[in-house]
Amino acid sequence: MHKPTILPLVFVLGAALATACGASPGEHSDGFEGSNNGGSGGSSSSSGSSSGGTLTGDAGGSFGNDGGSTTSSGTYSPPTKLGCSTRAQDIVVFDFRSGWWTGGGGGDFAATALPIVSGACPGTSVDYHHFENVMHVKCLYQGGGTGSCMQMAAANTVNDILSSLKHPNVSDYTQIWVLSGSDQDPSDIPVGDALFQGVLGATNGACIPMLVAAGDGFITHANTITNDLGMGTVFTEETTPPSFFSVAELPAEPASYLSGSQMSQHLLFKGVGALVDTVKQVFGNATTAESKGDSLAASVPSGAIYEVIAHDGSGNPTIAVGAAAVGSGQAPRPFIFDSGWQRTYGLGKDAATAQYIKNIVMYLSLVGCKAAPIATQ
Repeated sequence: MHKPTILPLVFVLGAALATACGASPGEHSDGFEGSNNGGSGGSSSSSGSSSGGTLTGDAGGSFGNDGGSTTSSGTYSPPTKLGCSTRAQDIVVFDFRSGWWTGGGGGDFAATALPIVSGACPGTSVDYHHFENVMHVKCLYQGGGTGSCMQMAAANTVNDILSSLKHPNVSDYTQIWVLSGSDQDPSDIPVGDALFQGVLGATNGACIPMLVAAGDGFITHANTITNDLGMGTVFTEETTPPSFFSVAELPAEPASYLSGSQMSQHLLFKGVGALVDTVKQVFGNATTAESKGDSLAASVPSGAIYEVIAHDGSGNPTIAVGAAAVGSGQAPRPFIFDSGWQRTYGLGKDAATAQYIKNIVMYLSLVGCKAAPIATQ
């Protein structure tokens, strides 16, 4: 396993992410009520299991309240309307698996997935970085158009990673997406490695919204994040060991879907009648491989706001939303957790799953310290 001179990276990336917690002049704090001057709203309810926190506020319409106690700095305020924010989205994606969308597992799938992410709303750009012990792939996509990827040398110095980011500081991004790897894959950067700790290190103090995704047995990095956020172990491995499902040589196709009562009436599922659950690969008339999701906890310790909004075909919680309490006097950290990220291998073949990915971009643009109102239609 290759782990050369990456150690200094932890300190600089940690410091960079630490600055990702506050809004600079002119930024909106819509999406929070309390110390970040969120608004007020009416009441509504959403289905799905939940724990902790009060859901009230004003980003993009009126807001509901699912009960519970507030965080130390105010209340998390999810939107009750979905649309593109008036603020163009800059998304940084850290892929720690040996390839969800590039690398040995993902092949060229970035060319399918990233235009969907960047095409969610006008002006959206994606700065994607895939890390393995011996490689670094960087992709840039904007506005749903054609982007580009390049393979870079493994990050060995602080400047290697900082100079490869689109923006000079992590605080310049509006969303952070982390796609989990596994400590059972020798190609993946271990969670104790300085590179991963550098990316993770300062997320406790950041209120920029985050997507944390796992699946196919690749949950280690995801759980390191949830533990670091004080939520305990949220992801449970349902594929043991990981199946190492790869689309590098053979494309995948949807094998099963979520629908009906498996999905609550939540904004993330607006326009999504059915969502890919498991995927498979077929050669000739035979299924040669299948990939399924892992599971999420039904609830988390008090202090965080946590709502399960979808269950997979086995009845396991698979998608949750909420906010982590990141410290006294700081705004909550909004998040989306998805333990069935293999569903994204249905992109390019399933329009509803593509809409779900676009909804993630829109939803996260309306919460957190980089939130802005919905653009006039």
